[in-house]
Amino acid sequence: MEHLSTMDFERAAALHGTSVGDMLSTLAVEAYEQYEKTHELQPINNAVRFARGAVAKTSSDDPDLAERQNELGVMLESRYERTGALSDLEEAIEISRQSITSTLGSGTDDRAMRLNNLGNMLESLLEETGTLAHLESAIQAAREALDQLSSADADQELRASLVGNLGNKLRNRHEVTGNIANMEEAVRLASQALELTPEDGIDRPAWTNSLGVSLSQRIELSGDFSDLDKAIQAARETIQLTKPSDPSQITWASNLSSRLYKRYCRTGDIKDLAESIQTGRRSTVEIHTTIQNVRTA
Repeated sequence: MEHLSTMDFERAAALHGTSVGDMLSTLAVEAYEQYEKTHELQPINNAVRFARGAVAKTSSDDPDLAERQNELGVMLESRYERTGALSDLEEAIEISRQSITSTLGSGTDDRAMRLNNLGNMLESLLEETGTLAHLESAIQAAREALDQLSSADADQELRASLVGNLGNKLRNRHEVTGNIANMEEAVRLASQALELTPEDGIDRPAWTNSLGVSLSQRIELSGDFSDLDKAIQAARETIQLTKPSDPSQITWASNLSSRLYKRYCRTGDIKDLAESIQTGRRSTVEIHTTIQNVRTA
């Protein structure tokens, strides 16, 4: 299908009584769904190609333009994550900005999600380039996304995601600038994201982990070791909420081990030391198991 010409697509669209843009958009989504199942390169290449074509064939006054631009941005970001091609990330950011502009006047949830996606992409660009301006732009996009959900009846799961993501970005800015106010806000937002997430919510482990990380970092600023107890509790909850087979368990166990050891150093409680060692060993075993599985796959 990758060898089909524009004329071929036009003929096929006419045969099926649809537009070229609609047909290419459908093909892009189907290819992307295939990529999500296989993680092979060809499906994501096809998805990007079809999505680009769909955007090109959609007029500026078409109500579907914003969604097609958004789809292209998501697909480009996924290919960047698969290949590491910085040009894909940069193009994803540009097309996402166009999608946000095209979303003016549409539902606030759509615009909020696209601003959130843009913020995450900009944060990835910061990691690639080290340019602090990208983090500032990411924080601005995250705040604007939350502003779109000012109404009390906004989707709570979406609100939790936006709140938590903003908190993570502010914590990252604290790590770079040392701004204490950013850390305080990061802790507050992580707590708020948890409050908005049900006990069985799929994102709850992410927010318990974020809260634990932020509390651990705040200890270094405030000297308030009650934060350490809360950070340990957050680490325990994160582990309990995550399936034993989840690779993230390695990170969660390591976090718990280091916090228990820190409390042992402060209190001398031998139980904390014993649990820290046991948890650390479990983390090491899981790392070796993961490496072995990768080698034999």
